[in-house]
Amino acid sequence: MAGNSNYKSNIFKSKSSSNKAKIFAGASVGHFANDGTLLVFTMLMVYYIKIPHVSVAVLGSIAVAYQLLSGYLSTRVGKYADAKGDYNKLISVGILIEGLGIFLFGISFIFGYLLYVYAFALLAALVLGFGQAFYHPLGGALLSNTFGKSSPKYMGANGAFGSLGRSILPSLIAFSILLFGNTVGLISISAFYLLLSIIIFVLLANKRNNNGSSSMNKVRLLDRSSSTDDITVSQKAMASHKPFSFYKKSVYKLTLVTILRSASIMATLTFIGVYIKIIGKLTPTEVGIFLTVTFFFAVIGQYVFGVIVTKKGNRKTVVYTTLISVIAFGFFLLLRGPVYSYIFYSVFTFAALTSFPVFMSYSANIVEKEYNGYSNSVVWGIGTIVGGALGVGLITILLYFGFSIFIGMVVAEIIGIISIISLPILPKTLNIN
Repeated sequence: MAGNSNYKSNIFKSKSSSNKAKIFAGASVGHFANDGTLLVFTMLMVYYIKIPHVSVAVLGSIAVAYQLLSGYLSTRVGKYADAKGDYNKLISVGILIEGLGIFLFGISFIFGYLLYVYAFALLAALVLGFGQAFYHPLGGALLSNTFGKSSPKYMGANGAFGSLGRSILPSLIAFSILLFGNTVGLISISAFYLLLSIIIFVLLANKRNNNGSSSMNKVRLLDRSSSTDDITVSQKAMASHKPFSFYKKSVYKLTLVTILRSASIMATLTFIGVYIKIIGKLTPTEVGIFLTVTFFFAVIGQYVFGVIVTKKGNRKTVVYTTLISVIAFGFFLLLRGPVYSYIFYSVFTFAALTSFPVFMSYSANIVEKEYNGYSNSVVWGIGTIVGGALGVGLITILLYFGFSIFIGMVVAEIIGIISIISLPILPKTLNIN
């Protein structure tokens, strides 16, 4: 009987490990695909400004519009996912929608009429923003619920796949356009996204969120703590279920810091292609190579800071990444030349593009498991995406009034310095229920 019991136990563990591997694989393909789209518009701006009379300021306005839409929809996607738990469908649908957005970007280059270009670029960007609303709140909640206290490390590894996608796609776009032209090149990439969405759906088939609104999960597991400097366990909270309002003060503090941090980072990411093209006098293909090389270091950063979270805690890691990124970008602006540009922007991406393992695990540690999707969607959707849109909007306004793109980048750096000043308001005690 004992042998039979051990056999069943081993089978159960094997199946559990297999399910976790599939979840991690599906989430990683999803992150690769999703973050691959984050520089699509940044890269395409380099091609749009080659069309007569196309304004960088108008393109900036389009970037603001799609980021605001993405942030608005993100919280609703997170709430829906918490209730339904259909992560496999929702993550794969999000990637499919992003592919449709890339397809529409390809259509925008068919005719060179200004209004046609603007109309289709706006439509494509809005569709892309809709698709981008899905992955981060859902993927963050899925990994947090699956891997428990080890989730920051797995989020870091998962985030590395996202950074890999973000690094590869600019060059993939550049060389696809070089080989096939603007329209066919982008349509071929949209077909690739269709394939990725199918792969994700298969890997995450029947992998539902095990929280939902079930009373079985009213008490949150305590194995998700990252560091004793971050977490104080309330014994009283363990005894009873708390509504989301019980945790919202901590969530909103974290969101405020994320808004400021993201306003600076997204402003630089959106206009970096145009900036480096003008300052460095690069061709579109050379811009793609610059983005691929420098953003590759975010692959390393995601994993490194994911591990640091498990050792030092979320709060300290946010401080580290913010300080390093702001200082590196300051040197990037001050010191000209290809060598300096490559070095300091690589350091910037290494530290700045770590929101997924750092902030998503942070937000997961301040609410009950059943609120993970919504908490993540607030911090990511409002903090990262809407905050980023505010930063991009500010730079766009400066461009409208005739300021140079260099001045815009300096303003982004000033916002980064303000984000450093805001760090003391980060939640010092996370109440785990």
